[in-house]
Amino acid sequence: MSVLRHEKQKHRIILEALAFDLREVTLVGMNAKVRETCIASTRIAMHVLDLFGIRSEPVPCAYAACNGAACRLIDREAELPKSEADAARWIDAGAYIVQIDERSGSKYNGHLILQTAYYLADLSLDAASRPEKDMPLSNWVLPVRHLPFTLQAGDGRVFYWMQNRPEVDWERSSDWRRPTTSEPLVLELAEKCRQRLSCRGLAGRGRCRGREAR
Repeated sequence: MSVLRHEKQKHRIILEALAFDLREVTLVGMNAKVRETCIASTRIAMHVLDLFGIRSEPVPCAYAACNGAACRLIDREAELPKSEADAARWIDAGAYIVQIDERSGSKYNGHLILQTAYYLADLSLDAASRPEKDMPLSNWVLPVRHLPFTLQAGDGRVFYWMQNRPEVDWERSSDWRRPTTSEPLVLELAEKCRQRLSCRGLAGRGRCRGREAR
């Protein structure tokens, strides 16, 4: 295996492990007090990646997740509801949309995803999952791409775009400052990543215990 291919595979395996395990470990390790989930998830993942010598950076963005009914209405009408009557009609049709952008909330009004040299990852999209609204969402890892872009999510879609505001106010969040590479939850996640690397025959400590480690 070439050095480049080895490094790309290492990045992907670690990011996929984080996409699968990070929320459960983070919520337990931080006593379920994480306020801005995307901020904490991104920062903790960066610390884990640091332990493997992988450089990463946060990518501020906005997104809108739409279920299938909403996508069909968007395709047909080419715009979102502009009045209460339109909104009521969309709701009656089963449309459901979660939008995180500069108009959302009173703290960090946006979303953070993570980028390495080879991959882009959203490690907290599952927080917006609404299966009961026909909008199941899961975290993802994809080759690096530029904003804006659209992802298919079951019968629906997730639209990502650049934020309109240049501020990096996520850095003022306690969830950005709190985690460090010495915290147990970071080390726990790093060990899960090492187990996955070991099971795939790549460099990393830890042994494959039966089936692939979660």
